[in-house]
Amino acid sequence: MNEEYGSSSEFIQHLREEFLQELPERLLVMEQLALQLEKQPDDQQSFTELYRQVHSLKGIGATLYISLMTAACHQWETLFQEGERYRDNAFADLAFRYIDVLAQIGQAVQEGLFECPGCQSQLEQLRQFHLQERYAVLIADSSRMMRSLYRMTLEPFPLQITTADNGLEALEKLLHNPFHMAILGGELKELCAQSIIAALRLNPGRNRRIPIFLVTSSEKPFFEKITIDQVLRRDKDLQENLTKAIESILHQRDG
Repeated sequence: MNEEYGSSSEFIQHLREEFLQELPERLLVMEQLALQLEKQPDDQQSFTELYRQVHSLKGIGATLYISLMTAACHQWETLFQEGERYRDNAFADLAFRYIDVLAQIGQAVQEGLFECPGCQSQLEQLRQFHLQERYAVLIADSSRMMRSLYRMTLEPFPLQITTADNGLEALEKLLHNPFHMAILGGELKELCAQSIIAALRLNPGRNRRIPIFLVTSSEKPFFEKITIDQVLRRDKDLQENLTKAIESILHQRDG
């Protein structure tokens, strides 16, 4: 540790102050990229560079304990993942709105405030816009190959997909973020799928009764008194069966 700083917290504070001084310039660069995309929605270079800027801010926010900035950038990143859906209409407008929220967060932190209710409200409005008519689904599996398989299977459906690669992360997201359904791999690391389901069903939160699909190759019996909407076997028919399960849920919604 540099002797100029008496503690790690002082060093983080120093880095945070330097970052906040640079933030307006960073946001100006992002605004110029958004303007370019407003003029030319198919400018892939500007699209990629803007994503890189957002991803960088997310990492800095995490390093400097500016959690709201990290959350805002993480939410914005989901829009980039669905970029083609918006490139012809709302992408640039949404970019400007996110840049404005990030500027407000920076100003709040500059004033010594790490809570910004107005920013959180705006982020919720933007999240709702992202969802529109889509269902939010959590995919949790410790296998990257399986996560890719689920994504490929669900691609034709109007779903907003969030992923987790271990059980603890999956439970954290299910307890603190709204979802309409979840797909859990039976061989999750750190916390098994059945424990996640049991904890979620006992929690009074909004996800308590969402449909949950368990994907497993195990023949072991399940815990008693937990509600699993459907058990899907991890076999050659998985994609077909998962497609049917999702179609059934969406049909119930539309009905």
